[in-house]
Amino acid sequence: MNFKLLYYLLIALIAISCGKIDHTEAIKIVKKGGHDVMVCDVSKVKDTIQLKLSDLITECHMVKLETSPEAFFKWGYVTLSDNYIGVRSSRQPYKLFDKKGKFIRDIGKVGRGPNEFMNIYCEQIDEANGTIYLMPWQSPRLLRFSIEGEAMQPIPLLQKQPKGKFRVKNNQVDVVSLPFPNSKYIAYTQTLSGETVNKVIPKDYMRVRNFSNELQPFNTNDINVSIFRLNKAIKDTLYQYKADSDQLIPKLTLINGLDKVPYHGYDELPNHYLMELSVRKQVNENNYHIMPFGKVVIDKQTKEAHFFNLVNDFYGDMPIPTSFHDGYFVQSIPPIYLIKNIEKALKNKKLSADKRNKLMALKSELDPEDNNVIFWGKLKS
Repeated sequence: MNFKLLYYLLIALIAISCGKIDHTEAIKIVKKGGHDVMVCDVSKVKDTIQLKLSDLITECHMVKLETSPEAFFKWGYVTLSDNYIGVRSSRQPYKLFDKKGKFIRDIGKVGRGPNEFMNIYCEQIDEANGTIYLMPWQSPRLLRFSIEGEAMQPIPLLQKQPKGKFRVKNNQVDVVSLPFPNSKYIAYTQTLSGETVNKVIPKDYMRVRNFSNELQPFNTNDINVSIFRLNKAIKDTLYQYKADSDQLIPKLTLINGLDKVPYHGYDELPNHYLMELSVRKQVNENNYHIMPFGKVVIDKQTKEAHFFNLVNDFYGDMPIPTSFHDGYFVQSIPPIYLIKNIEKALKNKKLSADKRNKLMALKSELDPEDNNVIFWGKLKS
């Protein structure tokens, strides 16, 4: 036996093991009210990875929305169903497209009259029942329209919603509300006729003071309660609201291993948690901007945590936003910006021939004056 070779192999293995990073070091599981809560110490997240979109979805579809005067929108937040694409934007009707990008019709009207709205905060396309639900800002009711665009009887809500997320299922409505000082509930379940099923009263520390805070979307079968607080950075928690009870169950939080608590928001995907971290930066004597400084992905099974940059490896590893809603990845981007992203991606000398050819073919199809391009894919379960 070559003992000298064995000795050097052993030394090499020891060196490798000593230099190996423990990616689970940042995560601990603690008990809170009888529930397991995942706690992330951001100061112990050691590395940054390139997170591939294919790790989260099985296929990535690309749709070019119809270019016509009635189909254009100023800015768009996209909702998907099996056969439709819906787009809400500021002070415009809700726009309905088919999955090939053909514009179908406007849903609802901008205004202050019955079944009208100024801005929408949340929506749902219920194909099975031929219904589109729209929740405006500052609304005491949930608006209903048929797929054909006809206004239906609105659903009276248990309280006026400054900002709210909802899900209609099995003839009930689950609602999460941005809790202001005068809000009765932070989460509740009601019937379509407005009768109470369950409700959760917010604790004082949960309440917000202004509209600069946001509710995070739902991406699993659970109803998540997560507030992205942009007016004050405090340690916060991702909760799950159980519609068959009157409680919020804590699932994820961070601890202050950093000098200051960062501004942060949580997203839950079927197999991962995502945390978006920001800091307040003074830009002049009287103004501050909230500046992102990192995103953390946590694998629910392995408990590994990494800072990450998300790339669309279906399309040339282009950097993309962490844009997930109701079980889908969705990116809406104007062609002029997509062309710039493609040109930047093509400068990567390590890009494979197949990916390079795919990007070049896509670029040749784009016109900077056209309507938005949608990339979408269903999240892996």
